[in-house]
Amino acid sequence: MVFLKQRKVILQTLHFLQQQKNNQDSWSISCRLGKVLAELIYIYSPKNILEIGTSIGFSTLHMASELLDDAQITSVEINDVRFSQANKTVSSCLIDSHVTLILGNFYDLLEKLGKNAPFDFLFLDALQPQYLEVIELCLEKNLLISGSVVVCDNILSHSYMDDFEKKVSLLAKTVRRIDLDSGFLIIEF
Repeated sequence: MVFLKQRKVILQTLHFLQQQKNNQDSWSISCRLGKVLAELIYIYSPKNILEIGTSIGFSTLHMASELLDDAQITSVEINDVRFSQANKTVSSCLIDSHVTLILGNFYDLLEKLGKNAPFDFLFLDALQPQYLEVIELCLEKNLLISGSVVVCDNILSHSYMDDFEKKVSLLAKTVRRIDLDSGFLIIEF
């Protein structure tokens, strides 16, 4: 787990961000799902995490709160305003050495992401209509290794996610759904 001092700052920042959430255009996961995400990081203990959809860094911090000392998070955000806020958030928590934030479109960054690969954990919180395409591309480009875990947000928020869940079930070893708030789909390959 990240150093005690860093974890304390992360938790304080998460509390502050949760209080400010109503005043921000953050597109962040709920606090409850953030806690679930942190628990999944604790359970799976990934070494190399890819996050697509950083927003202001709320989910990034939840994952970082349970991150092993030698683990890394690479997070992609397309919106420059949210990216700037995420940079400030990550820097204020003293976790720059564990988190790499990248501004840009996931599809345009495949080669760059390949340099940080392989990833053993993927958190998808952007490109909802293309979740299956993104996962297949990550597998095809060897961004994900065998045994990887993929967590997809907003599984309950959009009607087309039912079809996605059926299709991804054919590729995965296991698929579990968490019906809390916007919902998570946990996929193991």
